[in-house]
Amino acid sequence: MKQKAIFSGLLFLAVLGVFLLTAPANHTEAEDAYQYARLAEQGRGAELFHFHHLLYLPVMQGLFRLLQGAGYAGRAFPLLMGVSMVCGALTVCLFTSLLARQRGAAGALPFSLGLLFSYGFWRYACEAEIYIPATLFAVGAFWLASDSAKGVWRTVATAVMASLGILLHLVNVIPLAGGMTLYYILRRRFKAAGAHLLLVTILVAAVYAGAALTAGLSYTGESQPQEGGLDPWMFPKGLVGAGQAVVSGNFLFAYPGVQQQIQRLFPYRMLGEELYMGRRAPFLSRAAAPVTLTALIIVGAWLLTGLIRSLFARESRLAIFKSWGSDGWTALFWLLGTAGIVLLMEPGNPELWVLTLIPLWWTLSVCWPPLNRKLALGWGTFVFLLALHNGAGGMALIRSQTGDYNYQKTKWLLSQELNGSLIITADNPVYIFYLRHHTGAEIIDLQHCSSAQQMAERIERHSGPIYVFGDVFAPPEALKHRFPESAKRVEPCAERLRSDVVKVHENEFGGVYQLPSGLPASP
Repeated sequence: MKQKAIFSGLLFLAVLGVFLLTAPANHTEAEDAYQYARLAEQGRGAELFHFHHLLYLPVMQGLFRLLQGAGYAGRAFPLLMGVSMVCGALTVCLFTSLLARQRGAAGALPFSLGLLFSYGFWRYACEAEIYIPATLFAVGAFWLASDSAKGVWRTVATAVMASLGILLHLVNVIPLAGGMTLYYILRRRFKAAGAHLLLVTILVAAVYAGAALTAGLSYTGESQPQEGGLDPWMFPKGLVGAGQAVVSGNFLFAYPGVQQQIQRLFPYRMLGEELYMGRRAPFLSRAAAPVTLTALIIVGAWLLTGLIRSLFARESRLAIFKSWGSDGWTALFWLLGTAGIVLLMEPGNPELWVLTLIPLWWTLSVCWPPLNRKLALGWGTFVFLLALHNGAGGMALIRSQTGDYNYQKTKWLLSQELNGSLIITADNPVYIFYLRHHTGAEIIDLQHCSSAQQMAERIERHSGPIYVFGDVFAPPEALKHRFPESAKRVEPCAERLRSDVVKVHENEFGGVYQLPSGLPASP
């Protein structure tokens, strides 16, 4: 027991060290990070209780207020990043322990390290995002349930842990309600299965009802891209999204030809940040990533070929079938169920596929028989190449603010005195989150402005400096595909502003303009 505790402690510190050493300065990939950080600081009422992740923001705001009470004078963003890092390190430790109960520590490490160095997990464990905290509670619930010790209180503790996981992210209802019930049934613990499902249903329903009746619930359905629902293209799009969650393809944005093909394939996806990042990718990423990816594919193909061959060998086949059991069916249910939800919601979005990484690596661990020296060397090589590739082809691109679209576009404006200012933009919602978090100015988002007259009225009421981004006169093409009605409303606003603004700063994003005085009356 003492050795296990020491091993887990060292593993936790090592994983946390990886996150601290590779923490990005460019946060444009994490679409909601700055919104979450701002709401943790300033959010009230319903805006804190989002239907998809009900308790995340209230908990983060509570932690932030607690730290402030202890003397912390910083902002919430570093706190949210720190929470993700700690949750990520704990997740790897618990996942290793979960697998070790079937395979031993040495047999578990290749798969838990595969989880660690999967790009989506590594990336979002260093972000102010919800996915890794939600994943921790999912793994924690199965870790509790898989322990050989039984009893009423362990069943209750598992149900509470599962309920918290669902309340942190609603997609977790697949593994933590359905998957856990299946897990108990397969282990012939029928009373525990019924008690778990009942307790989770009561706890989750009670918290949702309490939040709805007091603060209210928020829901952002309008931001869904044009790729959800039943569509033959959801499978190839899902393959791209899921692949990016495991193996970083960010380095591909460094090549102009690939950029064009991606834009053609996903015309509605707002890829301005990724395209900008790719154009400023370091030489190491451009040169090393194709090599590491090729090597990764070769070793992965060798491992897969070995698995297929072993299925034709009676002893290996029996060993795999013997180890499959409740773990295998539960992991597969979790993987397919969550993948189905993501395919229906947003198949091309890599961040949602992060929620499938635990069941993916759990399923892989069950598929492979106990690792002999040759297999252990193969898996060790694969994980090493995965870390090398995702480091060079993924994390290295976001290491600095050189390729940070949001920072570079706003850098000049942030050097100005913005108290009492008004900023007008027609850029994507993620950029609006960035502006609201960093400037504290009043923002007019023309994508959500009902008319040019409404814009003019807000300008008329404003007495401070008024800045206009060049994107007002040339909105991102992806927004025209994603929100065509909003894009049409931007045009008359731009025409109303065009003749009255003065360019005060030139940059590669269309510059920054200033409106010296109020708009003339509408003709």
